[in-house]
Amino acid sequence: MKHFRVDKMDGISIVAQKREGKKEFKELNLSERSLRMFSMFSGKVQNVKIRFSNHLANVVIDRFGRDIVMIPDDEKHFTIHTDIEVSPQFFGWICGLGKAVRILAPAEVVEEMGNYVKGIAEMY
Repeated sequence: MKHFRVDKMDGISIVAQKREGKKEFKELNLSERSLRMFSMFSGKVQNVKIRFSNHLANVVIDRFGRDIVMIPDDEKHFTIHTDIEVSPQFFGWICGLGKAVRILAPAEVVEEMGNYVKGIAEMY
């Protein structure tokens, strides 16, 4: 499956080719997928546990929807578990929230996040 930005397309025309992926498209829940993806960048889907400062509750709801379960962690923090298509755009979103957010699991994603941040820090 491929994603294309309609606002970037030029010279679009209708072709007389049979469409592929019709069955897969019917089975795809686009609204659910949009909650997992960041800026249309796909990646390996992983269930990620993330810890947030309480003041970011509205940010979490805006990003993941009203059905996201926020579990109190202590008086100042809560955690979520959600499926994420892990990508550099996801790590960038995490970085944008600063020290008020931390990926806790799985270890593979925590390590990828650390490498992402180290790679950026090496540039400065």
